[in-house]
This record gives sequence, C-alpha cells and structure tokens, in this order.
Amino acid sequence: MSEDKTKVTLEYLRELRDTKVEPLREKVSEMKTRAAQNYPEDGGDSGINVPFGNGELLPAARDLSAEIRGVLSQVTTSITELETRLLDMSHGIRYSELLFEELESDAELDAAQVNRIISGNAPSDSGGSSSSTDPEETGGS
Repeated sequence: MSEDKTKVTLEYLRELRDTKVEPLREKVSEMKTRAAQNYPEDGGDSGINVPFGNGELLPAARDLSAEIRGVLSQVTTSITELETRLLDMSHGIRYSELLFEELESDAELDAAQVNRIISGNAPSDSGGSSSSTDPEETGGS
C-alpha cells in the first residue's frame, strides 16, 4: 500500500510560502482593512459604526446595533489572530528556507568523502586499523 508523502525541499518551502501562505495572509489583511472602516480611529469597541437606524427613535435598532457590534468585534479579533498566525507561519517557513540554504552552502564534500559514500564504506576515524581506543573495551581502567 502506497502512502502519499511530501518531500520537504527548498523549492517546496518557497512554493508553500509564495503560493499558499502569503496569498492567504494578504487576503486576510485585506479583510481586516475593510473591516477597520467600521471602527473609530482610537480602536475602541464602543464606537463601531453599525448603520441600523437611530437608536434614540427605535430601541430595537439600538439593540440590534449593539448585538452586531459585539459580533463584529469577535470577528475582527478572529481575523487579527488568523493574520498573526499566518505571519508566524510565513516567518517560520522563511527561517526554514534560510536554514536549507545555509545547509546546502555548507554541504561540500571532498573526494575521499564522496568515494566513501559511493562505495558504501563507513568512514574510519584514523584511516588505519579499526581497533577500539575505548579503555573499557581494551581492558584498561
């Protein structure tokens, strides 16, 4: 039975950030900006502009406005949290990209290492005999 697996590569990380996370974050930021048009500049909840008539003349309009004001506040809080999470994801993916790039740039092998990898031989510490230098294995104290 075959399982679908995702190989994480530098290209995969870039594609994930550029085609999935960043576009979604931009859309969420646009939603937040559009929603901010209903809020006063001081950022307070009490002045959310909910145009449902004059509450002084129609108490039901005032009650409806208060209820919608509360829901809008919750939605805006959720949008802000989502935007923060997407920003964190984007930064995390970018950090992983930088680590991949650093690992790839440091991944230089000399001819002896390449030969050992190709031939399947395990590297030896001294290049000579494989005798142990551990005192316990050699009967030392």
